[in-house]
Amino acid sequence: MENTNNNGFHYEKDKNLAPYLLTCPDILYHGTEREGDTVYFKFTPIELVDKAIDSYYSRTANLIQPKDFCDNIERFKNEIFQVMKRRI
Repeated sequence: MENTNNNGFHYEKDKNLAPYLLTCPDILYHGTEREGDTVYFKFTPIELVDKAIDSYYSRTANLIQPKDFCDNIERFKNEIFQVMKRRI
């Protein structure tokens, strides 16, 4: 699965980027999709997601509160467990 499709979602599977994107205030989270053993997190709008990812990798991203980031790491982990649990 590519990172975007014709539904207008950005699909992210990176375990570092997904919690970061969950923390970004202007980026909307639309749940998960599973393809085989891979879980994708869906985000919009793509333009803001792309901008956030670029700033993440270039180390120019706005700072975020550590508590918010840790909360979203936990959210990410819980989503993965729930998706994999449904698989069984």
